[in-house]
Amino acid sequence: MEEIDLYMKNKFVRLLDVQLDDSIMEKLNESGIDLSISIDLDDQTYSNEFGITLGRNNKKNDLSKINNIVKQVQNGAGLDNSIIEKLLEDNINYDHFLNFEQRDFTNYGFKLGTTLKIKQKCQNILLTREEDNKKIEVQLNFKKLKKLLCSESCRNDQFDQEFNRIILEDLSQESLREFLKNKRTLLSNLKPYLIDNLKRIKRFKSIKDKLKEIAYEKTNNDIETKKLLELITEKDLVICLMEIIGIKSLPRLGRLLSKNDYPLPLFYQIYNHERGDLEEKVNFEILTDLLCLTNTSLAIVSGTSLTIRQGKSMLIPFMFPGLNLNSVYEMHSKTPFQNSVDIIFNEELNESWVIADFNGELKGLNMTNLFKSISAFATMHVLNANVSDFDEKTGKPLNEVINILNNYDHFKVFSSSGCSLNLIVLIHYNFENNFNLFEKIKKNLSSYYPNTFVLTVDNLFDSGVDSEILKINKNNFKKDFQAVFSSLEHRKFQSIFDVKSFYEILAKYGQYSTVARHESWVEKEFMQLFGSKGNKIEFEAISKMFELSNIYKNIEINENKLIDSNSQHKNLNKNDINKTIYDLKQHKINPMNKILSFFIRILESDQDFLINLSVFEKCLINYKKEELKNLREHRKDISNKLSKMDIQIKLKQTVDNKDHENLMEKLQQLDEKIKIIDLTVDKFWDELFLYVDWLDETKNSDHKLKDKIVDRFIKLIQNGHSIHLLRGSPLRVKSNLLRNIMNRMDNFKNIYVLSVIGEQSSAKSSLLNSLFGCDFRTSAGRCTVGIYMNFVRCGDKTIVILDTEGLASIESSNKLFDNQMATMSVFSSHQMLINHKGEISSNLENILGITYFAKVNLTNLSYKPAIFFVLRDQLDRSESSINIQVSKLKERLIKQSEFIKTSLDDVFDIDTNHLTLLSSAFSELDCPSLDKSIKCRNSIFPDQALELRKKLIKNMDEIDKEFVIENLSALYTRLDSHWNTISSTGKNIFNCKDLEELKIRNEISAISHEIFEKYRTNLNKEIDEKINKIIDDFKQNQKFDSNSEKKCSQDIIRLISDTKGNVDQQFDSQTNMSFYSKAIKDEYKNLLSYQFKWIEDLSIRRLNENCICLKNMHEFSNANENTIRQINDLLSTNVNQNEAALIDEVTKRLNGIEKENNEKLKLVEKSIENIIDEIERLFYHNVYLIRFKNNKLNGIENKLNLIDYYNSKLNDNSINLEDYGQDWSKFIEKIKYEVKNISSSKQKIKQFVEEWCENLIIDFDNRFLNNSSVFHVTEGFISDILVFLNSSLSHPDSIVNKYNLNFGKLFNALIKHFLFLIVKKSDEIQKSNLEKEKEKYKNQKKELIEKTKITFKLKNDSKKLGLSIAEDFISKIFENLIQTETLSITNSCKEKINEKFKTPNELIEHAFKMSFETCNYDQVFKYVIDVNRYCKEVCFENIKDDLKILILKEQIKIKNLYTQFFEFLKNFHLSNEISSCCQFFQYLMDEAKKVNESLAYLFKAKNSIIGTEIKYKDLFVSGFKESIGEFYKQIEIKLNIFDEDLDKKCKSQIIDYIDVYLGCSARCPCCGSKCENAKGHEGHHCSNFHLIDGFFRWGEKDTNKVSTYFCWEEIKFNKVYILLGDKKFENCKEFLEKEHPDWLNDIQNNYKNYGKNPSNSGNIKFRNQIIRAWMNTRKPLLKIYKRLDKDYDDEWISMEDNKQMLQENHTPKWNYDF
Repeated sequence: MEEIDLYMKNKFVRLLDVQLDDSIMEKLNESGIDLSISIDLDDQTYSNEFGITLGRNNKKNDLSKINNIVKQVQNGAGLDNSIIEKLLEDNINYDHFLNFEQRDFTNYGFKLGTTLKIKQKCQNILLTREEDNKKIEVQLNFKKLKKLLCSESCRNDQFDQEFNRIILEDLSQESLREFLKNKRTLLSNLKPYLIDNLKRIKRFKSIKDKLKEIAYEKTNNDIETKKLLELITEKDLVICLMEIIGIKSLPRLGRLLSKNDYPLPLFYQIYNHERGDLEEKVNFEILTDLLCLTNTSLAIVSGTSLTIRQGKSMLIPFMFPGLNLNSVYEMHSKTPFQNSVDIIFNEELNESWVIADFNGELKGLNMTNLFKSISAFATMHVLNANVSDFDEKTGKPLNEVINILNNYDHFKVFSSSGCSLNLIVLIHYNFENNFNLFEKIKKNLSSYYPNTFVLTVDNLFDSGVDSEILKINKNNFKKDFQAVFSSLEHRKFQSIFDVKSFYEILAKYGQYSTVARHESWVEKEFMQLFGSKGNKIEFEAISKMFELSNIYKNIEINENKLIDSNSQHKNLNKNDINKTIYDLKQHKINPMNKILSFFIRILESDQDFLINLSVFEKCLINYKKEELKNLREHRKDISNKLSKMDIQIKLKQTVDNKDHENLMEKLQQLDEKIKIIDLTVDKFWDELFLYVDWLDETKNSDHKLKDKIVDRFIKLIQNGHSIHLLRGSPLRVKSNLLRNIMNRMDNFKNIYVLSVIGEQSSAKSSLLNSLFGCDFRTSAGRCTVGIYMNFVRCGDKTIVILDTEGLASIESSNKLFDNQMATMSVFSSHQMLINHKGEISSNLENILGITYFAKVNLTNLSYKPAIFFVLRDQLDRSESSINIQVSKLKERLIKQSEFIKTSLDDVFDIDTNHLTLLSSAFSELDCPSLDKSIKCRNSIFPDQALELRKKLIKNMDEIDKEFVIENLSALYTRLDSHWNTISSTGKNIFNCKDLEELKIRNEISAISHEIFEKYRTNLNKEIDEKINKIIDDFKQNQKFDSNSEKKCSQDIIRLISDTKGNVDQQFDSQTNMSFYSKAIKDEYKNLLSYQFKWIEDLSIRRLNENCICLKNMHEFSNANENTIRQINDLLSTNVNQNEAALIDEVTKRLNGIEKENNEKLKLVEKSIENIIDEIERLFYHNVYLIRFKNNKLNGIENKLNLIDYYNSKLNDNSINLEDYGQDWSKFIEKIKYEVKNISSSKQKIKQFVEEWCENLIIDFDNRFLNNSSVFHVTEGFISDILVFLNSSLSHPDSIVNKYNLNFGKLFNALIKHFLFLIVKKSDEIQKSNLEKEKEKYKNQKKELIEKTKITFKLKNDSKKLGLSIAEDFISKIFENLIQTETLSITNSCKEKINEKFKTPNELIEHAFKMSFETCNYDQVFKYVIDVNRYCKEVCFENIKDDLKILILKEQIKIKNLYTQFFEFLKNFHLSNEISSCCQFFQYLMDEAKKVNESLAYLFKAKNSIIGTEIKYKDLFVSGFKESIGEFYKQIEIKLNIFDEDLDKKCKSQIIDYIDVYLGCSARCPCCGSKCENAKGHEGHHCSNFHLIDGFFRWGEKDTNKVSTYFCWEEIKFNKVYILLGDKKFENCKEFLEKEHPDWLNDIQNNYKNYGKNPSNSGNIKFRNQIIRAWMNTRKPLLKIYKRLDKDYDDEWISMEDNKQMLQENHTPKWNYDF
């Protein structure tokens, strides 16, 4: 307005010849006087016709005439003091003047006939002036608007972090008003709200409307801002966001805008603050992700200047399917015409188009260059025209249309194949009355450009036309357009970079020479590696691209085979499987193939790596698209056929089983093909992660490559990329590379984890994307595989979002997968969203039940996740109906979980307040404007998503800080640990359908165990008898009978078969319940079969091993005798008396025998693999037996991988522990409080835990391994170790309970290490024994050679020969005697033990009497600190005298026998002639039989004597008797030595037997009393001698004073709180239910018998015995336990015995000889 005011001022000065100051001009403006008409009148013509002469000399006349006119019009006195003032006062306007009558004009000098002419001229001038003023004002307002919406500050070229943040409120008017107060920060304040709207699929209309509301507010006095706010459109806000976002985030913004159906502005105007004016901008970056590589068609829509704002863009949804009216931008009527280009995507399955919508005129360099560039690659151009764009007579196109057509001619010049662009001209006119003109136009256009189609469009949006007519018009237009559309030959548009390149060269050089595509290096190399589209896909070749993935998959397959072989009998060669696994794990390959190298080079491509990665992803999509589509359709057909067959089977109709099997096989093959060909970028990332880890494992780390990959991946995360957390086959979290990535992201603190579960295709990923602005993949078909992880910030919180693979999916349709996935979500999360369509299903309920059970038994219950239900598509949306669904779900879970003994509320936070009803993000609506049904965004969904977001954040605010995870590094450790726990648990829990099945399995398991135990003991006893009989027969005959072995084997198999039949019969009888499913019963029946097969395998193996041993002994004896015989023959045949030759020959033969013996030893030697295999089998068998006793033992790993652990620990015996603490901050505080001088560093804390474990390992060594030259790894031995470890970790003072560590994690780590030490010890002992055997052979050879030399030399000295032969004979007799008598005595002693203590509980009872009842406080002390050792000592002491008597009897018997034997040898008379030693001994044996048959047995040693010919019989006999006489003189000494050896060997064997006889080594967790059941028993533990808890370290937490309750007392059982680490239990009963259910039944029975009847006399007596024992042993115990003493009442104090009481420094008097 300033320019207009100045112009008017100058004109008035010229007209009136007076100076007008600013105040007068202001008054003129305010008065409304409009003299501007006269300013534009021609001075000489029109002014004179008015009777007004302009000029300085006749001012008076002019004023006088005007004054007269004024007077006539106003009926007043005319002008007074000042012309201007009077003009202002009287408000004169020329409208009055123009309404004068003709006579008035005549009176005042006007010529006749000029009235209308002057009037029209003045009116035209007025209208033109008004329109020009409006245009100027609109243009100025538009410039100001652009200035308002354009930031002055330069934006950064990085990723915009606003994408990774969320807000909790919609933009309010109050906030908006505040933002408008400072226009400089307006855009930065708006940005979070604009981005958040896009995330929630909420368009900018809400923000635009709020701006408008502020503009129309009466209280808003800022007129200028009002005008601008009213003008803002959604497109303005889109461009505003594009101009303030971080440059690297533009492609991501493009994706997000497209998801919201916004066209992407390619060409638009922005405000340049430096120039202070508008400038044009072309923005290709917004399209670089969406169109970096595409396979769609490109279309242009434009119009001539006469069609501007005539509905051109509104026609686009009619022309292209999949679009609606929101797909084009609205235009504001008060904004000027703008040249712009918007890119629209219609993303239809079969008709996918990219549409370039050109708005305004095709003028200006940028606009025309863009038009040319896009036209060069387009399939068609839709040109909107007006009939006036053509000559009204000839129909020829006028200049504007001709200019466009000339562009096409230009394309023909440089297009190698001729331009294939199709032109569709839409003429906005109704030719009903002028059809000839329409035909002329068509003809003229075709002559200019042959590929032209002409259509008319008229009255599609005119509100004044009847709606039915509009509908007909629209249908006719769509029909005509589709007819043309379908006839076009489409040209595929490949990449926006082609257009950009074309445009840049046009801009630089003004011309272009070719439209040929410029393929990127990624496309070219992809084609070389994969082949061009249409080539046959080689599935095997694709599979080989992922070599490491295949290796790990094959490892899993083979490990599962091993697990199957341990859980059921299968004919598998385990050695071959182990070898296969070992070879696979060695990675003797180079996994760096061409495709992996190609992928790495993409990541190394510096600035362009994101674009190149997008191009690579698009290449993969195009490559697999058609084949994947065909495979899935084929799969669908087969699946439908199978479904029909399954229905027929259910209806008991006849189905061809072979057809069914063939279809299943085809389905599996198709699934494998789909899995192979469904290539994604994530698969290549997974392989790259494996490759980097493989480099680390093989000590070939490439640190430069690793750093580059970490850097690239972090940039991807900044750009919204998700981490594929749980990935691969087998699924895994563990990755050194992933750990490095998360360690580097140290800016993420205060971690809260939220996960989502739900059925496949329930829009889980879309929900998370809307809630948090994540970028999880969403499309038809299976998207999420495993678990993906993304990050957002909200204030100071970092929210980690886990998107899990869909449940009940086609590809993973099994209970195991669904339960594992849901459990991973529960274990890992603070909050878990359950996204569910329809009413809460039983399947979801079942999965929750399994996760509930797993949470209780596999983790510490330190934190319970909040469960949020997001329910979609509800028919009944009333609050009561929805709430009742959750309430009923909770009720059913509680009812089903009664057997778990842990409250549901202690595990999950399930609340009806955590329920959200969510509408679908999309809806189908009828659109009258388009006359069709359209898919559009649901307007209420974004607001519902925001409310859910606020609810989740509010819940996070209520989470205790101690449960917040410190950083991503700690999170990674947790997630890896959780998945290891879940995957290693395997099928024990997760293969169950629901809690009911778990309960039934437990019941059936208990039944099967009870029955099996009932028969197992007798079965083993009978098997032992059969095997021992073979051994006894060998002792008697010194011969091995292979037929006896065969018969024994048959008897064992028959015996086991008969027993199994009885077990099966009882099992069927006891499980004959309708609610026990046949499948589960069959499963456990198979497991019983496996148990019997196990016994059979072990028994036959034991028989074979014993028979091999006996056979070897027999063969050794025969071989030895044969050797002696050969030496004797050589001695007798060496007539030349050549000693050297004789010794050479003997040595040669003995060397051959030694070699043969060594070969036999090699056959006996077990490989490490075999040792491990046997130990693993024993372990798995024991685990199977004990799992049902205590649910927390369900967490024991199924896959030990002991061979790997053994190999890794050969040079390092230390134990490695990770993720030992679940609540890190609390753990640190506890450690620091209780352990002096320890820092809070993780390394120090970890070292503390490992030291505790090392001490436990030392205890294990001392108890089970040390000071043992031989031990038998039996089922009982493994059972003892499991009990020992469980008791150690379950003890109240254990590190697990004190510091709330993960029981399962520590148990698995330690048991694996224990088994490793057992393997190592077994191998060491085996090697030691084999070396001893070899050494024995060497010594024997040496002895035989030496004896041969001596005997040879004595050939000629018969007397000395007799002396030597007698010494050898006596020595051999004593060697044989030790072996046979030891077996005889120990067998007798075992019978004595069985007579004294028929069961282990009788031994416990005796041990109790020997200590507590007799008030022997040293014995009590030993009973308490190591009851198992004490019981063993008591047992041995009890049978020690019997053992002595047995040994003495045998000694007397042997002494008598030997006295008689030596008397015979001293006094025999040789009457026969003999010539050799052999004849001599045969004679003696025959004579001895005559004296005493028993004496003949002693002559078995004769065959082991080296002898020779006897030249002088009498001298030989004389020497023999002389030697016998000398021995006879020392017989007492010799027998004493024999007695000592016999005593030592007998004790050793008896001690081993007592160890087995002791029974179960478990101890009561409340008082430490020993279980009285047999070793390896089934069912619950039991004890009749429960002590007070002080004996087992229990005390008060606050005071550290010792506790003295009986576990069965009323106060302890039902009232006293028990604290175990962070766990709190209401009473002993709850503690046992949750932690030690295997002891609950026994203590409950004790409570019923004693706790409820404290006055019972037997109870009083027992109670007093325990109290007395405590009062007199407590001092040393308190010192050991580091407890303080408590105050006692008079009754307890009266029990003290000051003379017998143990002192504080008391040391137990163990029998160390024993």
